[in-house]
Amino acid sequence: MKYISIRDVAEKAGVSTSAVSRVLNNKTGMVSQAMNKKVIKACEELDYKLNPSIQDMVRKGRNGHTHNLAFVLVGHDFSDPAYSGLLDGIAKGIGDFDYNLVLVHLSGKEKNFYALPPVLRDGRVDGIFITGDLNLEIISIIKKTEKPHVIFGNYDEQISGNSVCIEVNLKLRVARMVAELKKSGKKNIAYFTESHHGYYQSENIEAFKKALKDNDLAVNENIIYCGNGLLSGAINFMKPILLFKEVLFDAIICFNFRCATEISHLIFARSVSDNSLPILLATIRPYSHYKLPIFALYGDGISEKIAYKGLKCIIEMIETSDLTPYKIGLISNFVAE
Repeated sequence: MKYISIRDVAEKAGVSTSAVSRVLNNKTGMVSQAMNKKVIKACEELDYKLNPSIQDMVRKGRNGHTHNLAFVLVGHDFSDPAYSGLLDGIAKGIGDFDYNLVLVHLSGKEKNFYALPPVLRDGRVDGIFITGDLNLEIISIIKKTEKPHVIFGNYDEQISGNSVCIEVNLKLRVARMVAELKKSGKKNIAYFTESHHGYYQSENIEAFKKALKDNDLAVNENIIYCGNGLLSGAINFMKPILLFKEVLFDAIICFNFRCATEISHLIFARSVSDNSLPILLATIRPYSHYKLPIFALYGDGISEKIAYKGLKCIIEMIETSDLTPYKIGLISNFVAE
């Protein structure tokens, strides 16, 4: 089998080897758009991969493993608290398996395998965790790395497909939260999400409606609130509802802890002027030491549990070469504080 070199790519594209190097190292600002397209097309037609002799330089051990795993976050910053639990879970467990963790950020706009950072593209990791704003194109590109990968989160099967997926059991989580609120004497339960678009959001809303019916509670579309879009928060949308109108609900579910924090301050402000309004807020908190300024029902975050489960899965796939797809759904514990 003839190995394709960077010179072969350069000859095919009709450019210099330095131009190919710039494109493959994502230094696209140093080459024209036309040249970038030529190089990518040549790479795809030749099925170019990094020379195995170079790969050997970055590999450790006789089994050919790098002992590196990549955590790939798509479309978000690593400062986003929604992903801190996953990172903590992996960081705490990765030493048990003698592996290292590499953090990789993708925009979600990558269109081909060669747009991936070299650490993913050139075989410098043994496995990949991926989460964030995933789409079918990104997952198909990740699969071209031919490395075991695990998806963290709840996604439409069109996206998760035949990948190993570690997710939250949404239906059971919502059902248990509604049941706990009913047990607390609440009958008119509202729901807030920043947006109803997206698989996760729409699944939660449908699960919420079903849970109300299963608990013999009324489904009131007027108190299922969908805000002004992702990352828009809850203050501007919920402020007129909670401060300047007669409130139609005695409990509200908001799974996003950031938005729940904003809602909790509005409930507190309302309670100062209206002591007869005992609104109970239910949310999912990333860490058990997080608390809202009001009494609330918490479903403790299980990101660390999900991360460790995914870690064990990917190590098993690396060691056995078993890429059989499956899903694992986990559920939170609930506590009122």
